Amino acid sequence: MIDNEDFELLQIRYEEAAIFLTEGDNNIKFEFHPKNLLQLRAYNRVHHWGYNALDLIAGLAILGLAMFERPSLSHPFGILQLVPHEIIELFCLIALAIRIILMCDWLGWRNALKQPRTLIRTLILVGLFAESLVVLFRNKDHFRVLRLLRPYFLIDNPWMANVRRVSRQIVQSMPPIIDMLFLLLFFMSMMAIMGYYLFSSNDQDDGFSTLSAAFVSLFILVTTANYPDVQMPALSSNRWYFVFFLVYLIIGLYCLLNILLAVVYDEFRSQERIKFQKLYLHRRAAIRHAYRLLKDDRYGGIPLDSFRGLMKHRKRRFTPLQVKLMFLALNQSESGAINLRELYNFYMYETLVWKQIKNDDEHHGRYNPMTFRQIRSRIRDAVQHPIFNYGMGFIILLNTCLVFYYAGIVSAEDARQSRYPETQTIDTIFLVVFWLEIVIKFVGLGPWDYLRDNWNRLDLLVTTLSTIGLLLPNSTNIFLSLRQIRMLRLFKVKRRFREVLGTVFSLVPMLSSYIVVLVLVYYSFAIMGIALFAGRGCCGDYYSNATAVDRYYLNNFDDIFNAYVTLFELMIVNNWFVIMNGFVAVTNTWAHAYFMLFYILTNVVLNVVVAFILESFASQTNFQRSLEDGTAEGWLLVEVHSNYVVCLSVCLFVCLSVSTGAS
Repeated sequence: MIDNEDFELLQIRYEEAAIFLTEGDNNIKFEFHPKNLLQLRAYNRVHHWGYNALDLIAGLAILGLAMFERPSLSHPFGILQLVPHEIIELFCLIALAIRIILMCDWLGWRNALKQPRTLIRTLILVGLFAESLVVLFRNKDHFRVLRLLRPYFLIDNPWMANVRRVSRQIVQSMPPIIDMLFLLLFFMSMMAIMGYYLFSSNDQDDGFSTLSAAFVSLFILVTTANYPDVQMPALSSNRWYFVFFLVYLIIGLYCLLNILLAVVYDEFRSQERIKFQKLYLHRRAAIRHAYRLLKDDRYGGIPLDSFRGLMKHRKRRFTPLQVKLMFLALNQSESGAINLRELYNFYMYETLVWKQIKNDDEHHGRYNPMTFRQIRSRIRDAVQHPIFNYGMGFIILLNTCLVFYYAGIVSAEDARQSRYPETQTIDTIFLVVFWLEIVIKFVGLGPWDYLRDNWNRLDLLVTTLSTIGLLLPNSTNIFLSLRQIRMLRLFKVKRRFREVLGTVFSLVPMLSSYIVVLVLVYYSFAIMGIALFAGRGCCGDYYSNATAVDRYYLNNFDDIFNAYVTLFELMIVNNWFVIMNGFVAVTNTWAHAYFMLFYILTNVVLNVVVAFILESFASQTNFQRSLEDGTAEGWLLVEVHSNYVVCLSVCLFVCLSVSTGAS
């Protein structure tokens, strides 16, 4: 803990308590807690928002260099020359190295390098500095393998804690997944040997002409991308060879791959449970440390003044009213001081969203208050009535049906020239209706209540875009397509659809971290693909034959944008082997390893994403049912005085369930 001789001021105790709470929230070990005033100042420098922003900008900038650097062949914004590129990269690396300097100033270089994240950052920076300086002195570029590790700087940024947790969770889930992958690859190898001896004598069967070709064919077959083409040469010689492919697909595709998903899901749940347990216990320990610093024996807990001092450092943007309301919400015993048991709810209560209830005697301009309130109340009741929602749903359905009808009768020539006269007339009529709905809701609900609803914001956005599209004929196609988003409102009419769609939307913020991880995996493979295949896909014989008709030559690694598109097509699986075989034809057979490794890694990440969606969807559904049954412990309604109502949606509902089971 902090020495008394260094921390005599009360404000320092408040700041230290806030640091404990931050360490608990971010799962930082307490052994690195600042123990004196010098360490506290160093700690504040490390965690200063300005440096965090600089580190994030530098991390994004060094990732963005891939758009302008060689070996990319072209880019709409141009390719940077060698010297300017290396100078920019060195500036980014220097900015990223500041964190290491600050960490050493805070913990000392021995303790700083004992932290895995700092050590990994140091090693990567040393390697990138060396590569950049060598290129700068030689004035000649070369293959730079360490560019693949650039995404680590973004993951290591303090503001990317959720992305870091997802990455760590994927790594921790890998051991059983690797075991299953070895089992799957062993099965493929065994069947490849059998297939080689069975079909290599067939001159028409190029897929099994060599052992490596047999393995590649069966690897593609487990994705079903080359089925049934791969079995046709064998069937032409003997129809009983179908049994070989039948057994392979049943075991490999329907058994082993599904078992792999089950293993990923089970390991994901285990890691989630362990993570929440550790985080829950770590937060309680942090709260105990903070409580010991803030407790006033005269009050038997933490009084309001001490709580204000804490929140000054913990939540700087909180208004005095928000701080007082949070204190009152925590102090359920109404003793005037928060005890330890009440403080355990701190992390949940700091996410409270407060809403002020307007007084009935509020005046509205020159209108009679009573008359205005009565009119507005009746409008509010009308727009919230089920008949109004069903009526608007019917209008949207009618609009959708008419759009489908007129789109079906438009000639191909009119479509090519973007002429939709009937559609424009119908849209004008319906836009008037939709704007009328918006105005009525705006008056009845009030601006704040109207904009708080996600469906209303969606309506306002789509209607605005539709109006702009109507006024800008050159953008007809774009706005016509965006206009159809309004059909999502049909899901609001039926309760089951509304619950499912609401659950999906609630998962989007949590799912964003997984998407970022997947995008960073793409980045590493895109950099590798550019280094290996840039300029290789435009001129080979493979692209001069029938594949040119299907424009497969557009799938290349000539720049970072094309690389991302190509990798996405590979991940989707359909015809991915056509792209792979094309680059193998213009390079060598070892190119198979790149595409197979990408498929395996993305498949693992996607399985983790599927496991997350399944687990989260089940938890959200169960929680929603418990709310309807009145048995949910994770939803709290607290009323403070007469003018404020606060609703708390507990994000750690699963964590509380785990802790209850653990106790």
